[in-house]
Amino acid sequence: MPRMHGDRIEHGGVNYHKLALLGFAIAAFLEALTYFLTHATYILVYILHAKYLPLTLPLAGLLGFVSDLVQLYVVALITPYALKGRVPSLRGLREEARIITAYRMLLFTLLMRGIVSALVLNVAVGILEIIGAAATYVTLEHMREGGKPYLIILTTGSLCLLIAGFAGAPPLMNTHLGVVGIALLAPSLLKLVNPEGMLFRNIRVWEYALLFMGSLAVIVGGASRLVSATHIIQVLGMPSLGSLVSLVAGLGFLTGVTAGIIALLVGVYGLIVSLMGIEKSVFRAHGSPSERGLT
Repeated sequence: MPRMHGDRIEHGGVNYHKLALLGFAIAAFLEALTYFLTHATYILVYILHAKYLPLTLPLAGLLGFVSDLVQLYVVALITPYALKGRVPSLRGLREEARIITAYRMLLFTLLMRGIVSALVLNVAVGILEIIGAAATYVTLEHMREGGKPYLIILTTGSLCLLIAGFAGAPPLMNTHLGVVGIALLAPSLLKLVNPEGMLFRNIRVWEYALLFMGSLAVIVGGASRLVSATHIIQVLGMPSLGSLVSLVAGLGFLTGVTAGIIALLVGVYGLIVSLMGIEKSVFRAHGSPSERGLT
């Protein structure tokens, strides 16, 4: 039967923790390819039908390419952690130059894709993504330097991501951003309700709570990739050698589906680990329900 060793679940000599981290890196890589193919589709469609489409379409494609390359760079930054099966703790994040660069580049990717959304999909959603990315960057940088988060800035950014995520639509659904917005908003609300609560002093609980919300975001993101991929096929059809646009979009469908399935599996694993960890941390003083035979 699978057992939890520290933050890892192992069974039969298989380290599922390491497999999950590798899966996350692979899913992020495939998602970048999916976006790349989607942005290539923008440009191809414009080239074939320039008379009927605005110039913002290829511009969005070019800006999208930049964000795709940045995301691939982020994947390269996190891959060593996946290969080692190790993720730094919250205390160690301030000293991990690779992680600091990764989150900065990831927020830059969100900023760029917010511009892309504003150009071709939904201006309001794109602007919200841009504000959310900027506010999150300011908050994380201030916290990294040892300061307390500015609740107004953090709350504003969280609400923007929350609204942008759940207001998004195919073919580039960003529902997982809504979950991220909730995860960022939750500490602000808890701090307002109970400023001196003991919960804020328990780093382990926060780590598991962040893992829980992150896993939910990965699950929702994986599901949204499957829905987006299906939408692409409904609009442009299955891959066809006779149509370059259909072929590129079809490849995007395949990478999107694969990324979505892997993300769902990784997210479920993270959810299980986070729930087991929260139970272990919260009930440590009085014994967990499972240890007392209540579950």
